[in-house]
Amino acid sequence: VLDEFAGFSIISRLGEIVINFQFQYDGIWSFHNDCAKVRNDAGYGFIDWSGKEIIPCIIDFFSIENFCGGLAKFQYNENGAFGYVDKKLNTVIPPQFEAAGNYSEGLACVQRGGLYGFINTGGEEVIPLQYSFAGDFGSYEAGYAWVRKNGQKFFIDREGREYASFG
Repeated sequence: VLDEFAGFSIISRLGEIVINFQFQYDGIWSFHNDCAKVRNDAGYGFIDWSGKEIIPCIIDFFSIENFCGGLAKFQYNENGAFGYVDKKLNTVIPPQFEAAGNYSEGLACVQRGGLYGFINTGGEEVIPLQYSFAGDFGSYEAGYAWVRKNGQKFFIDREGREYASFG
């Protein structure tokens, strides 16, 4: 919550101020996997529920997302490729994707060369980049992702097996 006189605060569900950052940050995002992205003049960082910076505000990427499966997708610059870093900001998967999703059920949907597929947390392509579009695993039903190929929409499981085409 932003109060123009007090800065950002974290409030409880009852509306009580839990932590008041008093203009320490220019932005605070939602908590995800027990941490929230924050920003100040130095860059992006992450805090835990107590307000402690678990990753200092030193990240100067164009964008970084929440951590899912221990990794966060990032871009160095606005038109750059996407890659993934760990919580120590080590590049685990170098920027190489035109688009990238967050990890869900151990896999992330990525796009390269206009085609979508899925990689594991080691960056290995486990479901080939062959789809004209793909959604995240579990976004519709646990264990499945919906994909589009040759004008047909259907579901795949984590091994890439195809199930039930739909409209």
